[in-house]
Amino acid sequence: MSEAAVERPVAEEGRQSQRPVRFPVLRAHIWRTPLRFALPLFAAAVAAHLGLRTMPWRHEWFWATYEYDFVTVLLGPLLSCAAAIEGYRLRRTHAAIGTSTRVLRATAGRFLAPVFWALLAGACGLLAVWILVRLAGTPGLPDPSSWESVIPATAQLLAYAAAGFGLAYALPHVVVIPFSGIVTFGLTLFLYTSNLPESLIVVGGASGSTATLRPHGPTVAAQTCAYAAFAVAIVTTVAAYEGWPKRSRVYVAAAAAVAAVAAAIPLFYVGQPLEPFHPRLTCMGTAPRLCALPGYARFLATTRTDIMRFAAPLHELGVDLPAVFSQDPGAGDAPLDAHTLTATRAADRLLGIDVLLRNRLLSGAKSCRFTMSAYTDMTTLDNWLLYRVDASLLPSLTADTDAVRRLSPADVRAALDRLRRECA
Repeated sequence: MSEAAVERPVAEEGRQSQRPVRFPVLRAHIWRTPLRFALPLFAAAVAAHLGLRTMPWRHEWFWATYEYDFVTVLLGPLLSCAAAIEGYRLRRTHAAIGTSTRVLRATAGRFLAPVFWALLAGACGLLAVWILVRLAGTPGLPDPSSWESVIPATAQLLAYAAAGFGLAYALPHVVVIPFSGIVTFGLTLFLYTSNLPESLIVVGGASGSTATLRPHGPTVAAQTCAYAAFAVAIVTTVAAYEGWPKRSRVYVAAAAAVAAVAAAIPLFYVGQPLEPFHPRLTCMGTAPRLCALPGYARFLATTRTDIMRFAAPLHELGVDLPAVFSQDPGAGDAPLDAHTLTATRAADRLLGIDVLLRNRLLSGAKSCRFTMSAYTDMTTLDNWLLYRVDASLLPSLTADTDAVRRLSPADVRAALDRLRRECA
C-alpha cells in the first residue's frame, strides 16, 4: 500500500475535525445546563396529561393531536419555573457575561436550554400519542391539520418560558422561581375561564370528536406570531441589559414591548382556533347508509346492525329510519357521534343510538322547553324504544318496568306529538 493511500484517510479525518460546529453556544448551554436533569419532571407532566385522561381520540389523527396539545397547561408553568432558574442564574453572573461580544447568543442559549428539554419531553409524548392512534387501527399518518396544530402549542411554550425567564431576571430572588410557575398557571386558568377571546390561550383540548373541524389558519398564524414575538421581546430586552450600551437599553426594551403588543392585537380579531370543514368519510350500506372517518370504519357494521334493530319500533310509530347517518351530516342526514361508534358495550351503543334517533325525531331536542311534562314524555319515548329493542335494558332505565310494558304504540305516538309541539 502506498504512502498516499495511508495518508488520504488521515487528511480527510483532519478536514472533518476542522469543520465548524453549528450553534456552539446553544449546544453548550443545552448540554451543560443543570436543567437537563429536569427532563424527568417534564416527562412526568406529559405522562400525567396522558394517563389521567381517557383516550376516546385514538381513532382520529387530528383529535388525538389537538387533545394532546392541551399539555401546555401543565408543561407550560413547569417550563416557566425552569426558565426562571436560568434567568436567575444569568442575572447572578451578570458581570461575567456582560463583557461578551455575543451577548445575544449567550442570552438566547440560556433561554433555549430548558426549552429544548421541555420540547423533547413534549415530542416524545406526541410520538406516543400517534403510536396509540396507529395501534388502534387508524389508517394513514398524521394529517396536515395535526402538524399545523402543533405549531402554536410549541410557540406558546416559548411564551411560558419567556415569562419565567424575564421575571426572574428582573427580580433575581429564589422565591421568584416557583412564583413564576404559580403566576403563569393562574393566568392560564383566568384566560380559560374569562370572556376574553379563546385565541389568546387555547391551542388544544377537545372533549369530543373533531371530525368536522380543523385549525383556523389565520388564528394559527396570529397565535404563533404573538407567542414568538413575546419570547423574542423578552430575550432581546434581557440581552440589552446584559451587555449592550446603557443608552440603547431603554430604546431596545421599548421597541421590543411595542412589537410584542402589536403582534398580540390580531388575537382579538382572528376568530376561533378551529373552523368547520367537510372531511373525507368512509361509507357502507344503504338504507341506512353510515359514513364516518376512516379510523371508525371497523365499527360501522356493528353500529349499523344495532341501528336496524330500531326500525321495527319506529315503524310502529309511523316513522322510518333516516337514510343516512354521518359524522358530517348534511341536509336530511342523522348525526353519528364517535362515542356511539366506539362503545365497547352493546348497551352503551344502543343508548347512544336511542339519543341520536330521539333528537332526530324531535328535530333538535336542545330547543325543547324543559318542563316536567316534556321530561316525562321524553323518558316515555326513550324507555319504550329501548324496551322494544332489548327488554333486558329496561330494569336499568326505570323502576316502573310494568308501566313501560303496558305502553301501546298509540301512547308513545301521543307523547312524541306533544314533544314535537314543544320542540317546534
